[in-house]
Parts: sequence; structure tokens; C-alpha cells
Amino acid sequence: MLTSKSQNTKARIVQQTIDAMPTPTSKGQTTILWDTNVAGFGVRCTFGGSKAFILNYRHKKRQRRYIIGPCSEMTATKARADALSLKESIRNGGDPQGEREKGRDAKTVAELCAAYMEDEDAGGGNRPSSQRNDRSMIANTIVPKLGKHGLSAITEHDIKKLKDSLEAHPYRGNRTLALLRTMFNYAITKKWTTENPAKNVEMYPEKKRKKKMLTPEQMRKFVAALDSYADKSAASALWLLLLTGAREQEVLGAQWEEFDFDTGVWTKPADRVKTGETEGDQEVALGDEAIAVLESMMPVNPVGPLFPGRDGKKARTTVRRPWVQACKAAELFTKSEVEGKRKNKDGSPKMLTKYKPSMRIHDMRHNIISWLASEGFSLPLIGSIVNQSTEAVTEGYAKIDYAPQRKALNAYGDFIRKCRAGNVIAISTKTGTK
Repeated sequence: MLTSKSQNTKARIVQQTIDAMPTPTSKGQTTILWDTNVAGFGVRCTFGGSKAFILNYRHKKRQRRYIIGPCSEMTATKARADALSLKESIRNGGDPQGEREKGRDAKTVAELCAAYMEDEDAGGGNRPSSQRNDRSMIANTIVPKLGKHGLSAITEHDIKKLKDSLEAHPYRGNRTLALLRTMFNYAITKKWTTENPAKNVEMYPEKKRKKKMLTPEQMRKFVAALDSYADKSAASALWLLLLTGAREQEVLGAQWEEFDFDTGVWTKPADRVKTGETEGDQEVALGDEAIAVLESMMPVNPVGPLFPGRDGKKARTTVRRPWVQACKAAELFTKSEVEGKRKNKDGSPKMLTKYKPSMRIHDMRHNIISWLASEGFSLPLIGSIVNQSTEAVTEGYAKIDYAPQRKALNAYGDFIRKCRAGNVIAISTKTGTK
């Protein structure tokens, strides 16, 4: 496998020059000694000190690498003879690495993607939102660019080329690169390949996203947009995100059986909260506003998902489109012109107006955290409300008292009601704890 983190030298390959090869000083690096007489013939040394004879060649305009064998099991003379024989075969159209892959039932990148996403111990066991993102990256980027190639045919150069194609979208590029690393590691555990070509490709630098908090006027416009939104189910989901600080999949995956309206408590199952099964089910109080939203949408027989999908059975998986519409109505967006697929009479592309929300759905969670903190509520209390598993939360709320939670949430609900009526001028910056 080709790597940009190799230290390359040239000399005639004999036992003496092999023994003198330096061992890489960092994990992931390799040292390669190229033979001065036979082009493409070399010895590769890994970080662990393992050395092997290799042959680099091109087949159908693609760079390939064939591992002839370990230096501990054959002499340099034998390896050179094998390399010359292989080069003769390659000149006649042969592809020794491809033949080796066929001999061990090699998989293509597309087959790896499918297997990874179907395995419940791998991609198939991730959260619905993670699976949705992974499938999008696989369908739109990975398979179109790499899908038909065998795993061992993929080089670091191929991965870098794919990453470079996403330069305009660095966050997406990094997520795609991370997924490729994970899937190739999965392939290695399945013995479908021996190396991970994505492991040494550097990610794009990322600026830490600034956590946003709605101003009273922005809050007024946003809740007005929710009040007037035609899809009442989607509006209710966005209301609960705003009022509870819960994560998107916690709200969308909620079942009616999780809510105790007598105590005003929502019990989130361990398999859906981010803290995972080791933390157990998470119980949080609900404020009066959130309970009112739930009661307004409660069916005659309140069982099953709060927000059914199109089939009426499985839970809805996203509210991204309603989110864009709500942000657009609340003037929380940036606008840009992009080329459309349709053409004008003169042949030029028709321009389309694209609206991008200036806030993410997850910012609803940041909003409640920031507001409660600005009002002086303690961090352990805030952590218990939004289900942040920290040592401080665990110690301070081993036995949860729901009264402080409910008091904080009701204060936040009062703030939203005042924003809706246009009665809030500025956000408080109180200090201290409650």
C-alpha cells in the first residue's frame, strides 16, 4: 500500500543493506529501500520492525503493490528473481495483486460498505441518525468514486483524491475520511484486506463551531414560525427540542410509554441516550410547557411512537426539512445563489436561491443550556436536565430531585412565553447558582 509517510532510500538490495535499514520512529510510518537495479523492487520496514520484499507496478493506469514475502523467510537473491518473473508477467498484461485478491475471495469497496452497514456489531448497530449519515456518505461519495475497486487495490493516493474532492466541504470530508478508516479497520478484522489506506491521510483543520443562543427577538420569530407551521407533528417535535434540550433522536424516537404524566417525568431508554447502556435509563423532569405540547398531540390510545413515520408504525427519523422551513420563516438563515440543472433560453444555467439555516437543530440544546447558565442555575442541575453524563452530575444527582429540574424548566418556559408576546428586551446575565 502506498503511503506518503514513507522514508525512501535507494541501494542495491542485499542482506547487508536490508540489515542497515532504519526502523520508523512513529506508528503508521514505513521505511522503504528501493533497489537500484530492478525498478519497483524494494524492501518495506514497518514501525514494529517487520520487513518484507515488495514490488510496485502499474496495471490499467493504477498503482499497485505486491508483497513478495517476508525478509525472514527468503533471501534477497530469491526475492529479486521473483520480482523479475512478476515484471515479465505484468508486461504481458498480468496483475499479480489482482490474482492474489481473487484467490482469497476479495471484496470490493461497495461490498465492504454493504457488509459494514448490515452488521449490527458495526455500522448497523449505530444510532439511526449515524446510520443515515453513513449511508448518505456511502451512496453519494464513497461508492461512486471507489465502489468498484477491490479493497487491496485502494491506495492512500485514492483516499487523498477522494478527500480533495470534498475540499469545499471540510466537515463532510473529515466525516467521510473517518468512516473510511473505520470500515477498512473492520475489513482488516474480517481478513478481507491487510492494510488501511486511510489511516495516514490527514483531516482538514476544523474551526470549533460557535454555540449560538437565540436573542429574544429571534426566539419570538422562531416560536411564531412553529405556531404557524402546517405540519403540526413536525412543529411539536421542534417544540419539544426547544423546551427540553433533548437530542434530536431522543425526541424523534420517543414512545408514549416513556412518559409518566402523573409525575411529569420522561424515562429515556439507555439504548437511545448518548451515554449508552452502561449508564442505564435516564429520567428527566418535564416543564409545564413541554407537558402541554405532549397533551395537545396525545392520541386516544397513547402507545407507540410520538412521531410515527410514513408507515405509521416506525418512528420518524428526521425533521431537517421542517427545521429549514422554520428557520427560513424566522429569518435565521443565509441565502446564496447556486446553478440549477435547468437552462435558460440562452443555454446558461438557471440560478436557484438556496437557504441555509444559520443554526443547527442541536443548537436548541445549546440554547437551553446557555439560558439556564445565564440565569444562575448550577451546572450539575443543568447537566441532569439535558442528560449530560459527567462526574459532577453523577455525584450531585445520584438520587434526582425533580423539583429543581422542573423549576428551571418552567423558568425557561416563562421566558419563551414572554418572547412570544414580545415582552423580553434582553437576556439576563445573572451569576450564582440556584
